[in-house]
Amino acid sequence: MIVKLQIQMFPDPGSRVLIYNEDRSVFYEQEATEELRAILFDRPKRYLYAHLEGTLLHLDKDIAPG
Repeated sequence: MIVKLQIQMFPDPGSRVLIYNEDRSVFYEQEATEELRAILFDRPKRYLYAHLEGTLLHLDKDIAPG
C-alpha cells in the first residue's frame, strides 16, 4: 500500500505526524519522532510504500517523485 507521511505545517518540538493511505482505512497520528523527521528530510510530506503486520505499520521504501 502507499501511505502519506505528513508533519504539521509549523513544526515545533511537540509536532504531530499523520500517516494514512488514500481511502483512510489506515490512519495513524503520533508524535514526530527523530526517526520520522529523518524520513521526511525537512519536507512537509512524503509518500512511501508500507505494509501492515497485524496492527503494526511498517514504512518501506520511498516513492520516487513523478
